[in-house]
Amino acid sequence: MWDLKGKFPFLGKGKKKREEKVKETVYNVNDTLSPAVMAKKAFAYVEKLSMIGERPAASRSSRRAANNIASIFEGFTDSVRMDTVKIDPLLGTFWTKVIPPLMILSSFLIFMGLGYVSILVSILSLIEFFLEIVAGRSLLSRFMVKNAGHNVEAVLEAGKEASRTVIFSSHLDSARLENRAEDKRPLGFTMASIIYNLLISTAFTIEEISKGIMLRLNIPTFLPFLAIIPSVVLSVLSLVKSWNFYSSSFSPGCGDNLSGVGVCLALSEYFSKNRPDSVRLVFVSFDGEECCRQGSLDYYKKNRFEGKVENINVDGLYRSEDLVVISREAVDRGAVDDSLAVVLGDTAKAMGYAVKIGRLDMLSGATDASSARKYGITSATITCMAPGVETPAHSKGDIIQSISLKTLEEAISMAIKYVNAVDEKESLFEKTVEEDSLLKKKRYKITEID
Repeated sequence: MWDLKGKFPFLGKGKKKREEKVKETVYNVNDTLSPAVMAKKAFAYVEKLSMIGERPAASRSSRRAANNIASIFEGFTDSVRMDTVKIDPLLGTFWTKVIPPLMILSSFLIFMGLGYVSILVSILSLIEFFLEIVAGRSLLSRFMVKNAGHNVEAVLEAGKEASRTVIFSSHLDSARLENRAEDKRPLGFTMASIIYNLLISTAFTIEEISKGIMLRLNIPTFLPFLAIIPSVVLSVLSLVKSWNFYSSSFSPGCGDNLSGVGVCLALSEYFSKNRPDSVRLVFVSFDGEECCRQGSLDYYKKNRFEGKVENINVDGLYRSEDLVVISREAVDRGAVDDSLAVVLGDTAKAMGYAVKIGRLDMLSGATDASSARKYGITSATITCMAPGVETPAHSKGDIIQSISLKTLEEAISMAIKYVNAVDEKESLFEKTVEEDSLLKKKRYKITEID
């Protein structure tokens, strides 16, 4: 027989049990807003968004993710908007199909005594390589098909008068799968191939000019032929390493980068109940980060911020022992302000977190923080994806189980501590000392902790 006493309040003791259950759900306000609780909420947001599946940039699924993110932000911020951005989904991988074949052509032209044509091919390849990897565009950009992507922006105004703006950013698109059978990324082989072909074709052209045979077809003699062999080897290696490095399928993208989205959503909820008096908070989720940061470049180009502005980018949170704060990336040019990364690292270490601070060297990738720096905004990235660290990023293993609650809690704690400190106008800057960079190749500064 069914026991109905616990189902309806008017049947005997059911009412009393229900009242006791309600009393048990009363929480202390400070407990419900602790970083540990907010980390669980961030994890829940990631879990919910991960149900969408893979999210190629400027796709129907990335738009669905943007809509869901915007709807969550609406419950915690003063204003939310979705901006459409034109995204070339092939940018960032296009060079793998174009440059290696051009390098093989370049080697053939050198062999045929057409070094001056090879120089032109090599220079165009170098420009395309630089533009795509560093500048986030292509020589053929105006001819490429572009799809509509969507950036999500949510704003939480200061409680009183804002004296600065802090932008918390993340990206919502997921990356193409990478062929992990390759022992190295194809960038190095392609760069070496371009440079060698350019040098050798220049040398041969100078020699042909001196002999007055520049415009003639001529087969090289034995010694010049030996010099061409490395050109052919590098060109073939570049083709082999690059052609199938990127798959047509995409990663689930939970750690890279729904983890960053989850942190931003949790921070918007926290600060909606603990609104800073003098800090205006902006939360942005970009589309197209995996395609040369097209979403963030478009956002910072279109938006200008008054007064003191800083950007804390969150990207790829996995194991807490791998947590780093990055101040400069491979695509950055000119002087870079390390102060924000130093302060965030100092804050983390003061809280007992084992966080490193460093710069990314050449060919080590880039994040949306570099887009902010391009437009004069002091920026830093909190991530677990430092060079040499094994993560599930860009693979099928980038699932919800790869994310650590502890890492989410540490990132949230760092962000809350920083905003509270600048809101109260505390001085967080200390003297710095020299230490090895993340790649142990360059020098960089970190805050000294006694």
